[in-house]
Amino acid sequence: ELKNTFFPKEKSLVPEDWVELSGYLLEKLYGDLTRAEEYLRSQIEDLRSMLEISVRLAPENPASHYNYAKYFLENGNFENSKQELKHSIDCFEKLQKLSKKDIYRQIDACRLLGERYASTREYLKAQETYTKGITLFQNENQKNGFSGDKNTGMLYADMGNLEYFISGDMDAALKNYEMAVKNKNDVPSVNYKIGVINYEKNEYDKALVSFLKAAETEDGDENLLMALGNVLSLKGDNFAAEGYYSHLLGLLDKEKGRRVMLFPHTKNEDNILLEQYVKVNNNLGVTLY
Repeated sequence: ELKNTFFPKEKSLVPEDWVELSGYLLEKLYGDLTRAEEYLRSQIEDLRSMLEISVRLAPENPASHYNYAKYFLENGNFENSKQELKHSIDCFEKLQKLSKKDIYRQIDACRLLGERYASTREYLKAQETYTKGITLFQNENQKNGFSGDKNTGMLYADMGNLEYFISGDMDAALKNYEMAVKNKNDVPSVNYKIGVINYEKNEYDKALVSFLKAAETEDGDENLLMALGNVLSLKGDNFAAEGYYSHLLGLLDKEKGRRVMLFPHTKNEDNILLEQYVKVNNNLGVTLY
């Protein structure tokens, strides 16, 4: 109702109000809504026009660029999102004083821009941008106990992924994944990678805890079931290991049954299935023995 009162008359609101109104509607359009409010999502119109007004009238306000960048991300316009995120971070760095909301936005802008760099394999730029966001969070946390949100946890997970998949620094990756969990990003993918790293370090008790946390919501994931079977077997808990291997073998049998013929030499997905099938049978055999 407020939007319909003021839009499209630019002078009906001051620039800061356009930034707030467009940002509010952006979150409602693409964010989580209650079931009772869900029907309102389809009624949100003219969002891009309002975001353009906010950027035009408040070019020095980092939130205007941050909101516009998120709009571009939601609509697959990655190059424009990258440019707006750069503008946003530049504007944040020029502010003499940051509100709590500004700090959360700046941290998230660093995360989103770093992800854009990582998606185009500009890993050094991604690392620099992630580091900028993490440093900001750590400084604010040390100064006044500033607490991280889910986006902060996702930023740590992104940094961990660079170290896990690109640089191969498993110790640094583990620290960042643990910080991700600590900062409200306690998700199966992060717990699984924590488990894998601890498994490789022969820390089987720690690995088991992380794998079990991941399995709370991803109990049908084939790699996770294999990992659980392996770590339990190495710990000498063969009956539990047998249960996970048998469950996984049942899933693979169903998947194999859905394919009339397997062509592992020409189809990568068939080759992966066959390798997994052989490994599970082998490990189950060892465990039964």
